[in-house]
Amino acid sequence: TRGSVGARRFRVVFSNGPHNAEALAIRPGTGEAFLISNDRVGRVFRLPNPLREGRNVARATNHLMPAFVTDATFTRDGRFVLVRTMQESHLLVFDARTWRRVGSVEAPRMSKGESITVEPNGRTVLLGSEGRHSPLVRVGLRKFASNVAAKASWC
Repeated sequence: TRGSVGARRFRVVFSNGPHNAEALAIRPGTGEAFLISNDRVGRVFRLPNPLREGRNVARATNHLMPAFVTDATFTRDGRFVLVRTMQESHLLVFDARTWRRVGSVEAPRMSKGESITVEPNGRTVLLGSEGRHSPLVRVGLRKFASNVAAKASWC
């Protein structure tokens, strides 16, 4: 779809000092928002919901992530979090309740893989990189669905 939306800027500080965070994941249905730090040991931070004018504090959770997370997104049903890192070509899959890794999705290796979003159909994701003329790659979630079918569905 074409069009534009307005953007608002919110000031966010971390509860335990400065961090580099590139990943923002928002749970469908609830609007809960999480930042994942891009550190040697990634950490999950919960943002206030809703965000307010002025200072918002991202509160550290007890959930650790792999090193150098570049982006993350929830599946459409909000049950899983798909995570990209600078060091792994495949997508890492985490249970959204426990933030424990439950699987992975094969994806092509991309130079400086940076972005991920679930498409409206919930069955595919788009992966992006950075830089001029960088590709946008569609990856199906079917393998992920069959790997964790006993636990849940992906859509």
